Amino acid sequence: MWVWVPIALTLIVAVTGCESRHTIVAVETVEFKSSLAKRKKKHHWIDYPSFGSGMAYEQREKQIVLLSDGVRVKKNSFRYPIGLLSEVRVGAKIKTRWITLQDKYDFEGIAFDPDGNLWLADEYRPSLLQLSYPELKKIRMLKPNAGLPAYYKNIQPGRGFEGLTVTNAGVVVAVLQSALRLSNVTSLEHFIRVIAFEPVQDRFTEYRYDPEYPAADTKIGAITHISENQFAALEHGYESGAGAFAFLCFISLPEQKRDSASQDINRVIKDQCISFGSLGIPIEKPEGLVYLEEDHMLMLTNDADEKKKNLIYKVFLNRDLYHYSNRLKKLVTGR
Repeated sequence: MWVWVPIALTLIVAVTGCESRHTIVAVETVEFKSSLAKRKKKHHWIDYPSFGSGMAYEQREKQIVLLSDGVRVKKNSFRYPIGLLSEVRVGAKIKTRWITLQDKYDFEGIAFDPDGNLWLADEYRPSLLQLSYPELKKIRMLKPNAGLPAYYKNIQPGRGFEGLTVTNAGVVVAVLQSALRLSNVTSLEHFIRVIAFEPVQDRFTEYRYDPEYPAADTKIGAITHISENQFAALEHGYESGAGAFAFLCFISLPEQKRDSASQDINRVIKDQCISFGSLGIPIEKPEGLVYLEEDHMLMLTNDADEKKKNLIYKVFLNRDLYHYSNRLKKLVTGR
């Protein structure tokens, strides 16, 4: 059984600026406890079975879906738990479902496409897996040289995909966990690669995401789409001069696309980055992020270990300013 308890409601000073900026008006913190435990001796667990490594919104039933990176081995198959939450409130009941697959994955990102199918981002291989929902049956898998760039086959194990979202037009946008690390190359890039896959056209485009601290070991914990070309991302890491850091960043993808072979490929446009400190959110391991358009709210979660609390943060954006800024942008740019 899952128990939800609100901890605090913190009012945040508005962050204003150009029309692409967002105003954070409030942050609410909710704590939950996982019913997934290692005490069941009849099953063998791989990784700590806590929810928080990914978050998505299922439109049909209006549910928050939480992803766990815990894996349960049963009868030579691997079972991956997801938690379904109808409401994020005190006393809400969670339903746990299981994805059964024959291979070992390390799922870190989760999203739904416009057809209601579920997508999962695998950090180990890397790969992107599409499942039917609610049946949870495998439809397709994108892997190197089969929907993904061929050189991804040389990415070091465990350095694959972390963040994942699917736009309203069905474009699958995935982010590598950190700067590209190839098994056959010693050099390390100082940016993080983002890939956008268009299923209908069966093609992908790569983008480069420049971290706030290029020299640090920065990771992108999660990404979600706000509009077709505007996204929010969780950037976190450690820098020798600044220590641990975490940012909520609002970004967009350039309309003009360049050749993926160049290091100057399709640079992600960073519209705004807000530190977790200014939001009153502690820096832990932020890996879940989803946008709820009806409430104009972002929901963040951390991938907790055995000693940390499982938390969800509701970040409320100013709806009136957002819609006004979009109208102003349309008048100025024509888009």
